Amino acid sequence: MISVATLALAASLSLSAGNVGALLGFWAVIVGEELWAWRGILPGRRVAPPPGSAPVDGDLTDETEPAEPAADVLQQLTLRTTADGNQELSGWLRIRFDVGQRSGSLHVAFCPPFGQVPLVQAEALSGPECRIKAAQVLPYGARLDVKLDEPAGERESVLVWFFAAVSWPSPPGPGS
Repeated sequence: MISVATLALAASLSLSAGNVGALLGFWAVIVGEELWAWRGILPGRRVAPPPGSAPVDGDLTDETEPAEPAADVLQQLTLRTTADGNQELSGWLRIRFDVGQRSGSLHVAFCPPFGQVPLVQAEALSGPECRIKAAQVLPYGARLDVKLDEPAGERESVLVWFFAAVSWPSPPGPGS
């Protein structure tokens, strides 16, 4: 409705004879604004599934998650829209351990939240041997508990890859 009103106003302003250059500039702004406003309705791009997972029919690009993030990156997230309109969130989280520390928690926010409690998968990609448990999963976020097999002998970190979605055919993952 607003688009129609904007176009009607622009057309009425264009009826008076004026500077042609100014009129072209005015219409360029109106058309650009309308295209920007309608961008969410136009078909978008889909990024390929998480690293190592099998390609899904209907992927529009062959882009994948970037390689493992640098050591100073603590969190890197990618939010995607699937072909069926659902969302999936994946990325990396890094947890640091001090000498003697054996357990800790990672928190990740789902923004915007999922419509229901999503399924969450997580696994360690680098760092000392550990176990990861999705201790609490809610539509708006999750807590992942990380427990090292042995207390940390020095300051070290564990890089965790995770994937969250309302459903998926078979759990994706870096090693799948």
